[in-house]
Amino acid sequence: GDDVRATLARLLGQVTELVVLFTPHSLDRAWVWAEVGTVLFTGRRVVPIFHGMMRADLGTGGLGLLDGLKDLQLNDFDRYLAEIRQRVAHEQSA
Repeated sequence: GDDVRATLARLLGQVTELVVLFTPHSLDRAWVWAEVGTVLFTGRRVVPIFHGMMRADLGTGGLGLLDGLKDLQLNDFDRYLAEIRQRVAHEQSA
């Protein structure tokens, strides 16, 4: 019963980092791109993770939003989690 857009806007306003899982199924989902754009345009970190595809498979649809972002394959997710742990530890010690 909640307004999905209002709930999504409120929740995205609280995130400091957005992890986006791109799969062949997610490519034509408008909400995925809306979430990416919302977080990017507020200057927060977006981490694209690909599974069953690669960045090049995006074609031109949405690809510009990801320019300059470091992306990972799902198999590299453990490395990403280690990077987060280091970043959080550094922020807590500062």
